[in-house]
Amino acid sequence: MKLFLPLRTYSPAREWEERNERAHRLRAELEVKMDSWRRRVIRVQSESIREAEAKASARLEQRRERAAAEAARRRQRHERRLEDAEEEHLARERESRSVEEREREREREREREQVGKGERERERKRRTPKIYSGDFLLSSSPSTAAAIFCPNEHNDLVELSVENVWGTVEE
Repeated sequence: MKLFLPLRTYSPAREWEERNERAHRLRAELEVKMDSWRRRVIRVQSESIREAEAKASARLEQRRERAAAEAARRRQRHERRLEDAEEEHLARERESRSVEEREREREREREREQVGKGERERERKRRTPKIYSGDFLLSSSPSTAAAIFCPNEHNDLVELSVENVWGTVEE
């Protein structure tokens, strides 16, 4: 049995080679780890970017929905106000028509009154003998036992007392 291990002889070239090999192995190992780290960083960044894009698109969608909802509310409010304005306009129109109709009805009533008044006046004049200013009429009805009637400024017959008679009586 060998009790002694063979001694290695020192050689600078061999030592340089061993260091060089070890450096290359470390460098290769480092490159593998760096590639793995880069892939993870890229994966995390991509995921982060995707999440940020998803959040941004969700926010944009929410804004669109809010804008659409606001536009719909405004449109509904505008339509309600327009309907209210149209109803108010129609009510005013109906009211003005009814006011106009009432005015027309009042005017017709006045005309009827005037016509009625005129007809009554004509009827009264037709039944009453023609009396002219300065003329007197002597009535001998049982209720007025000898009264004197005279026309006033409206050509209505007015009973005169004996003291009031200052006109002339034609015979």
